Amino acid sequence: MEHKISSDFTAERRLAVTPDVAGWKGLTFRAYMFRAGQPIDGESVDDEVLMLFLGGSATVRVGEQTWDVDGRDDVFSGPPHCIYLPPRHSYLLTPRTDCEVAYARARAEGRFAPRFIPPSDQGEPGQGGDARRVTTLLGPGEAERLLCAEALTPPGAWSGCPLYEDDEFASRRGAELAEVCYHRIDPRTGWAIQRLYADGGTDAAVVVRHGDAVMAPGESHPVVAAPGHALYTLHVLADESSLPVR
Repeated sequence: MEHKISSDFTAERRLAVTPDVAGWKGLTFRAYMFRAGQPIDGESVDDEVLMLFLGGSATVRVGEQTWDVDGRDDVFSGPPHCIYLPPRHSYLLTPRTDCEVAYARARAEGRFAPRFIPPSDQGEPGQGGDARRVTTLLGPGEAERLLCAEALTPPGAWSGCPLYEDDEFASRRGAELAEVCYHRIDPRTGWAIQRLYADGGTDAAVVVRHGDAVMAPGESHPVVAAPGHALYTLHVLADESSLPVR
């Protein structure tokens, strides 16, 4: 099995992880670059959707609500702005600058309302059980299936070892979780190593480069940053318990 997908930084859609690609039931993750002034419209259809601004500023309209995203320069320069959409909602995104936006989707019923999640609503980053700094963007009980967090790992340090021992997500241990780990590295020429392992199953080491997405369905997946290179990881998870196969 191929464990990672690399970004195409020359394309508008830089990366896509779908159930067909990953072999799981519901989680979809995509990353885009939208140019300033380029209107983007879309729909959540039967999914709940988290839009996460990796960088850039935009105006987003959802129904009668309009939100101004005064975003960060990049993933290493501060926390993100996010927008949560339940199923059967449409949106119009108008970039005021070039924008990098990540989308996470999973099937849902519509038990939550659309909402804007600015950095002020995310709380202060917490320290994981290792050297990383973790910011929870969408925690347990804040969406139907999706979970999301960012982690910043200093050069030469480990993240996720031991796995989630001090994390808010520990309450979902034992659920049928699909997960994408989307990585950025500073400087971009750097690398990291992520190990995927499960009792009686996968045991693989993956070389991670800038823009790679690693698929980690229900596995332990600690990662170590190379010396001299800071590592950003966006963890996107979906609880796929009770979901039928697409």
